[in-house]
Amino acid sequence: MKAIDNVALFEGITYIDPAFVEEAAMPLQRKPAHVIWLKRAGGLAAAFLFAATVLFTVNAAFPAFAESLPLLGEVFRHLNSLGSHAPSFEGMVQGIGESAGNGQFEVTATEAYCDGEYLFFALRLLAKDTKLLKMETLHTEEAVEGHDAPGWRICLNGEDGGSYSLPVFTRKGSYFESGPIRVDLPEGTGPHDTLQVEAFIGNLCGEEGVLSVEPVTLRFAVETNTRYNQQEQVQNAEIDGLELQSWGCSPSKLTVTLCYPYFGMTGVYASARTEDGLDLGEDTRESGDFGDGRYSPGDTAVQECTFVGPPEGTKKVIVTVYKEAPAVREAGSDVFGEFTIDLETGEVRVTDGYLGEGFTHQSITEYASARPDEEIIGRRTPVPSVLP
Repeated sequence: MKAIDNVALFEGITYIDPAFVEEAAMPLQRKPAHVIWLKRAGGLAAAFLFAATVLFTVNAAFPAFAESLPLLGEVFRHLNSLGSHAPSFEGMVQGIGESAGNGQFEVTATEAYCDGEYLFFALRLLAKDTKLLKMETLHTEEAVEGHDAPGWRICLNGEDGGSYSLPVFTRKGSYFESGPIRVDLPEGTGPHDTLQVEAFIGNLCGEEGVLSVEPVTLRFAVETNTRYNQQEQVQNAEIDGLELQSWGCSPSKLTVTLCYPYFGMTGVYASARTEDGLDLGEDTRESGDFGDGRYSPGDTAVQECTFVGPPEGTKKVIVTVYKEAPAVREAGSDVFGEFTIDLETGEVRVTDGYLGEGFTHQSITEYASARPDEEIIGRRTPVPSVLP
């Protein structure tokens, strides 16, 4: 009968305390044990050996597959912002498995997706340097004071990407895993492009400061998947001067374009939810506000609102437009209007479900005409007085 290599058996599992590995390599010592305990241990040991053997075999034959466990898209399911429902769309998230490293660590792109609006991807970091394993979190900096080391940078198809988030790695036993990293796609990215991604990790930092300044360049490809994207122009969706002109939907985000009589720099506040009550959040204000002075009282403002994209299979979403910000909003306060969007037909209806929640309707036209823009008036350059 072939002997089992106890050490290799333990190493085939994601994380085991080194003390147990050392104990497995030592000769077995006979100790008396309770009969009932032995029966239970026998069943547990058999199940443990079977599971460990399967994991070890899979890891040896298909390391990229083993690294992507558990389910594909699991990292993205923990998002609570744009892109959180993308894993519900069939074939959206792609397994990657490309790696790069230096003498201290190896980093692997485990999974990614791109819906033509954003690129999201996740990284797994395996430490080779023992001082990295003493950390609970690791992160990169755009610049490291006192070190001539490059920072974190993303290139798409050889060009600098749009804005992007910095990776933060959290320890998961013997490895570190990043949260989803978001990259805004630059203008002109085609709907059927294959994105060639280069992620430059110029430094690695932990709780004790800079741990590595040896650059690592990770390269991988991601297919752009736009088959779930929708874009619709809308007619006759208006209530008292508040109009929904168009809407768009992708796995990562829902957008609506509103127009109304301009009354202030902050514009309106909006939230979205699915018909069955799933919260899609407040407007993320991706387009900012009107503080650049593009509008004056009497103009018609155009505001694009962005929300979390709904899950696959959602039939209708409801967008409610409020006068107050979320922090001061309460039952009894004013709502400018509500729109129910049918994602299957593209139609938009004016609805009033907010009345049942204790809110009241306020005409945005009347509100704008009764409220001059104090912020803009206050920002205007005063005309100097003419001295006699």
